[in-house]
Amino acid sequence: MGLDSAQARLHCVEKAEGENDRRLNAAYRLLLGALKDEADQGTFTRSHLVAAQRAWIAFRDSECELKADLAGGAPQWRAVNQAQCVSDLTAERAGELLRDSDAANDH
Repeated sequence: MGLDSAQARLHCVEKAEGENDRRLNAAYRLLLGALKDEADQGTFTRSHLVAAQRAWIAFRDSECELKADLAGGAPQWRAVNQAQCVSDLTAERAGELLRDSDAANDH
């Protein structure tokens, strides 16, 4: 598979990545809206979510760099492998945040 195949696949993966990113951002905003810090009760769920999300983004980006490096293969496929990893992990995180939002709304 050559450069044209890699570019076509990258275009498809980037499209899915964009959709997963939109889903992630919507889920994050939904959960963030359901949480609040209550210093008088010693709970800081909103602050913890913000910190967790920042840490998760750093993890995702580093993890996908690693996965792309480990995948090997032709250089034109590195970007495809990395973008696919970002898309997959972003979709998983969006699902986690939606489940957390459901749990937060149940309380």
